[in-house]
Amino acid sequence: MLPGQTLTDALPPAVAAIGLSIQDVTGYLGHHDRPGDQATTRVFRFAVTVTDPGAICRHAGTGHRWAFPEDLNCPATNTASAPSKAVTTPAGAEPPLAGPLRAWARGICPDEAAVELLISHATFLRRADFTSRFISTHASGDGTVLAAIDWTAAITALDDSLPCSGGEQRMLRLAASLGDGTPVNLRDALTGIDYHGIQLVIQAVPHAAGHRDSPEFHDHL
Repeated sequence: MLPGQTLTDALPPAVAAIGLSIQDVTGYLGHHDRPGDQATTRVFRFAVTVTDPGAICRHAGTGHRWAFPEDLNCPATNTASAPSKAVTTPAGAEPPLAGPLRAWARGICPDEAAVELLISHATFLRRADFTSRFISTHASGDGTVLAAIDWTAAITALDDSLPCSGGEQRMLRLAASLGDGTPVNLRDALTGIDYHGIQLVIQAVPHAAGHRDSPEFHDHL
C-alpha cells in the first residue's frame, strides 16, 4: 500500500500484476497474520467480481479449476438430481481411462511416455471437461478397450479457454509434445512446474527414448 491508500484502493493494482481486472469489490472476508522470521505479514481477503474470470485460471500459480456450486459436497448447494461434472475416483487410485490409454499407446515409446505423464500427474484424466472432449474409446478385435487422445484439439482448447493452472498447462503441453510432436518451449515448461512434475518428466524422457526398462536408468533415479 502507498501512503494515503485504503485497502480497496490498493486491491486493483495488486491483482492487475497477475493479469486480473476488478470490476467490483463485493465483500470483505477478514484477515489473518502470517508470522515470519523478521516480521509478521497480515493477509487480507476480499470477494471480488473480475472482468475476465477465465484469466484466473490462465494466470494462477496454484492448481485449481472452476466448479459448479451444485456439484460441491455442501448441503446448501448439492442436489440429488444434479448431474456430476467431475470424474471421481478413490484417493490414490488411477483414473478409469488409465488402462485403455496404456493399451492404445502400447509399443510406441513416446506415446507410452505421454500417457504415463498424464496418468501420473493425476489432473486432466480426472476432469470430465477434458476426457469427454479429447478422448475417444473403441474396442479392438480381441475386445480390448482402447482410448485415444486428440492432442491437437486439447492444445487448441488450452490456447483458447481450457481452464487450468500454469503448472497444469505446462504438463499437458509436455505430454502433447511427446505424444504428438506438438512444439513446446522447454525453457518455459521446465521452469514453471513443481518438483513433483519435474520428477515425472525425468521418468518420461528415457521412457520416450526406449529406455523404460533400463537398469542403469533406475539406478540413477
